Amino acid sequence: MVIGIDASHAVKKQRTGVEEACWQIIENLKTKIPTEVRVVLYSHKMPVDDLAVLPKNWEWKILSWPLKKFWTQSVLAFELIKNPPDVFFSPGQLLPWFVPKKTFVFLHDSAFLFFKQAYTFFGRIYLRLMNRWIVMKAHTIITSTEFNLNELIRYYGVEVARKVQVVPLAFDSTKYNKDVTPFFPDELKNKFDIEKIFVLAIGRLEEKKNIRRLIQAFNLAREKNDFQLVLSGRPGCGYDSIEKEIDKSPFKKDILTLGWVENSDLPRLLGSAKFFVFVSSYEGFGLPILESLSVGAPVLASDIPALHEVGGESVLYVDPNNVGSISAGLSYLFSLGEDLAKTKAAGQSHVLAFSWQKTAAAIAKMLLF
Repeated sequence: MVIGIDASHAVKKQRTGVEEACWQIIENLKTKIPTEVRVVLYSHKMPVDDLAVLPKNWEWKILSWPLKKFWTQSVLAFELIKNPPDVFFSPGQLLPWFVPKKTFVFLHDSAFLFFKQAYTFFGRIYLRLMNRWIVMKAHTIITSTEFNLNELIRYYGVEVARKVQVVPLAFDSTKYNKDVTPFFPDELKNKFDIEKIFVLAIGRLEEKKNIRRLIQAFNLAREKNDFQLVLSGRPGCGYDSIEKEIDKSPFKKDILTLGWVENSDLPRLLGSAKFFVFVSSYEGFGLPILESLSVGAPVLASDIPALHEVGGESVLYVDPNNVGSISAGLSYLFSLGEDLAKTKAAGQSHVLAFSWQKTAAAIAKMLLF
């Protein structure tokens, strides 16, 4: 038996949510696939981290392509025609125009249908066609929340539910855990220019992440509490309007944009924050919630279905469309004082239910069926 896996999303050095999920799924499948099964990882380049080291029954197949786009629909598609695996798995929500009959795909969300302004016209067309292709050709669609399943039913009909399996994502407990050491004050100052108590937001700085409303809410909460808002992430769609919002803030000196923060620094940065803020307008899962809770950072999150599935009762939820609600949530967490320790303990207990090993085991069981 041969299992082929599209690993192209996982080989990036600076990985965002979907890319990190792809990396973790593949890395943890290494211990779940029997040695008599051959596994082929397809990519346009080799990874530069632990993903490059494979079990004896695994191999990399590097398919070179001179362009930045269309690798999936060109060389990968022809490779699947030329040397078709028995099972094909795409953990990154993309399928080539040709796939084997037994094809599995991880569908992370349907954000492009909900938050259309965050995507280009041609980007929306491509993603719309891709999701329809996935629904049509996938033997099994794997997704991370019941919310995502319901979105698929909403857009593609109740029949699609027959081929969908819900498997929660997880967090890297070797990096994010209760033993993480926060940065010392001088380290925060020298490395990030952080000089006060701060709240942290992680993710691409874009409209979909609701950063403008978060800044407006910060302005209100900052009148009563002396703290900094720290934004970690690369600029995304709508960043110009976010920059303008920062510039007109009366507390703009207390709004820090860090850009990309190295993965090795993120756990300590989260552990140093007063709490973590995740007020996205739309999410299919929410990895940063688990990462934050695991290091003891209380979480303020959007009152949306997917984040409830991830955070349970360990998170304070606010209306992401209401600046006053977000501001009240910020102020409430500051008012807890010593009681904030109780929320930390509850969060660290909650995340024990999530594990990449569990995720990989559930996926492996499907692939090997």
